[in-house]
Amino acid sequence: MNRHLEPFKNLPLSIRIIYYVLLIYGFISLFVYFYLIYMGDAGKYVSILTINRWILTISVALAVLYRIMRK
Repeated sequence: MNRHLEPFKNLPLSIRIIYYVLLIYGFISLFVYFYLIYMGDAGKYVSILTINRWILTISVALAVLYRIMRK
């Protein structure tokens, strides 16, 4: 298994799928954010970008809490 995916190997399959989806969603929203800044339209979509940031922050916090509680 790839080294950068090792933290996910001990999680149940359903949680792993959720985290992979959130990880892909995070990268897509990051590229969309940079594209909006490049095009000069980021000011119109600040609320959507803030919601995306909160979703990613909460998902990472839940992943960390899950890892801590398992040990």
